[in-house]
Amino acid sequence: MGFGSSVSAFTKGVSEKAKGNAEIMKLRNQISGEERAMNDLMLQLGKRYYELHKNGTAEGECADLVNDILFHENKARDLERQASEVRQATDAVKFTADPGQGADYGEFKSGNKPEGNKFCTKCGAPLQPGMIFCTKCGAKVG
Repeated sequence: MGFGSSVSAFTKGVSEKAKGNAEIMKLRNQISGEERAMNDLMLQLGKRYYELHKNGTAEGECADLVNDILFHENKARDLERQASEVRQATDAVKFTADPGQGADYGEFKSGNKPEGNKFCTKCGAPLQPGMIFCTKCGAKVG
């Protein structure tokens, strides 16, 4: 076998290998698509089961999972409530910049502090009544 034949055989082998690898990748992509479809269906099944059994009718290991989901659902709801409170407190603050003074709190700038006003123990920023977090440094109030 001459040099040209060897190169031709090698090129043919590389081509066949590339075709085989392309076919394998195509099949793996199809497998991934089927696995995603199965996972989506399992997720839908789990959500339906949860909705049907969150009132306490789940049994065995499924009851533990339902209870864990309820725990995390309630915790997420509490965190969302806290985030809403912080968002409201943050939206209520108006900043005005004074050269050399940094950011100040507009309504407190003149020294007219509302009744019952407190200051953050971490950064000293004025706090409005009912605030849970400092809007300047984020520290928990109280």
